[in-house]
Amino acid sequence: MPKGSNQKLKLSYLCKIMQVKTDDKVSIFIDRFGKDVTIRPAENGRSFVVVDVAVSQQFFGWVFGLGADVKITSPEDVVEEYKTQINKQLKLY
Repeated sequence: MPKGSNQKLKLSYLCKIMQVKTDDKVSIFIDRFGKDVTIRPAENGRSFVVVDVAVSQQFFGWVFGLGADVKITSPEDVVEEYKTQINKQLKLY
């Protein structure tokens, strides 16, 4: 995957849809990506957030900063790259 490439990613968001409020993490996605964010229900009270992003170290850092409430679910090459980057960081400690 070329760095900085624009790809549509599916990020699973772990908050229950009924509890989504403007101060919740969904608003963080809207603040970051604007109104071109697609939010749709998933199983277990979760949501899928679909955005167009330039995949980069900065993007991975931003996702990491959201904590365990957010998981990149596709495309698979981006998921694998994110896992590789996290493992590289872990090896430093």
